[in-house]
Amino acid sequence: MKKEIIIFKDQKPTKEEICHSIEHFCMDHSIDCICVTRRDRILYKIDGELYQTKIQEDHLDQPSYWMIICFLSR
Repeated sequence: MKKEIIIFKDQKPTKEEICHSIEHFCMDHSIDCICVTRRDRILYKIDGELYQTKIQEDHLDQPSYWMIICFLSR
């Protein structure tokens, strides 16, 4: 599996939108995923690997956009 999955949004996503976006991405690419929430963090088990999530705003382009980043947890 990839070390990072990046999903682009034009607005800051809520926790629910983050989960929906990740699950939709996995479904579209026939990838198994399970949400594992711990306190205020959203983690995903994607194809057997644990991924952490974060959101980040990019101001370089106009208009700015948001990225949902799933990165491999080590």
